[in-house]
This record gives sequence, C-alpha cells and structure tokens, in this order.
Amino acid sequence: MAGIVFWVSVALVVYVYLGYPALLALLARWRRRPADYPETSTLPTVTLLIAAYNEEAVIAAKLRNSLALDYPR
Repeated sequence: MAGIVFWVSVALVVYVYLGYPALLALLARWRRRPADYPETSTLPTVTLLIAAYNEEAVIAAKLRNSLALDYPR
C-alpha cells in the first residue's frame, strides 16, 4: 500500500512540474491567434490611481513614467 501511495505521489509531482506546463504549451500553440484590437476610437478611457505616501523623492519620476505609457499596447 505504501508503494502505491509513493508512486502516485511521484506521478503527481512529475505531472505538476512537467506534464501540466507541456499541456499548457500545446494548448497555447493550438489556439494561437493574432490579437484583434478594436478601433482606437472605441477604446475605453483609463483612470490611473497612484497610491503615494512619503514618496517625494520618486513621485515626479513615477508621474513622467505613467504619462509616457502607450495605451493600448
């Protein structure tokens, strides 16, 4: 009985580390489609909320970085 439990456990570990990623890779390859982006006039607006507390040293750089984002990418 202990041998069966051991080998089932080994099989589950092998499946988690090798089988499941291989299955996901096969499914991703099978379902690969180019992204279909909507027209830019129909894109929703985005609100960016930046939580900052005692961030005087880096908030200016963060704001510049946030304003430089390219939506949608």
